[in-house]
Amino acid sequence: MKHVKSLFIILAGNLLYSLAVRLFLMPSGLVTGGVTGISIALNSVTGIRVSIFAMILNVVMWILGLILLGKHFAFSTLISTLAFPVFLSFFETALGDYVITEDRILCSVLGGVLIGVALGIVLREDASTGGIDVIPMALNKYFKLSVSATMYAIDTVILLAQILVFPVENILYGILQILIYSFVLEKVLILGNTRTQMLVISPEHEKITSYILHEVDRGVTLLDGHGGYTKKPAELVLSIVSNRQVPRIEKEIRQIDPHAMIIKSSIMEVSGRGFTLAKQYIS
Repeated sequence: MKHVKSLFIILAGNLLYSLAVRLFLMPSGLVTGGVTGISIALNSVTGIRVSIFAMILNVVMWILGLILLGKHFAFSTLISTLAFPVFLSFFETALGDYVITEDRILCSVLGGVLIGVALGIVLREDASTGGIDVIPMALNKYFKLSVSATMYAIDTVILLAQILVFPVENILYGILQILIYSFVLEKVLILGNTRTQMLVISPEHEKITSYILHEVDRGVTLLDGHGGYTKKPAELVLSIVSNRQVPRIEKEIRQIDPHAMIIKSSIMEVSGRGFTLAKQYIS
């Protein structure tokens, strides 16, 4: 059931991605990177459907990935390799000449948001979108080049090459769309995993520890320290809590010790006992 659920999520991500391309990128002539960008550019020159070029390029890249990166990579990218062009072909047929908006700013923003969410959904399932990803991953495997650096370099070349097909203004809107989907993608990848780290310095550390343990039901770690100015020993209370618990905890700490020093920092992800593993209760 876990694999079936993952399959449906990957398909949903590709469905959303293809819908965003059809509704916002294709009608407005916005450029983008990867296989999608090349397919849209070739469509504008030849008139052949974007989905056909996407299927051809995806299959070619998949075969290249199978040869250069092995069966594991090929298996992890097979679903997206086929699903995206198939879904895109469906929307091309079903929506026909329908255009939801011709405003390129709206297309850049909405297209970027939807694509960022779609790619985030797929990547959160530890799956790859395939396509041009094969090239930077192969360069990393054989020449130890950075995947992210080569990916940006390839996308930059694809964008600049589209100047031959589209007006410069379209390129600029395309860059805006890419910046938006990159930002949204990052947020989707960490969605639901962010926590707040609270570090409290107070002589009332025992009361604060007891409150967090028994009232908030979160773990606590006590750290030994000493004041840099006073040279006196001090106990530091360290706890990782959910973001929505922070205001209540801070309010209670201020009631226990109005002069307590509270340091808060955002944590991208926490794994281990009490978070990704079940809590351990000690009687």
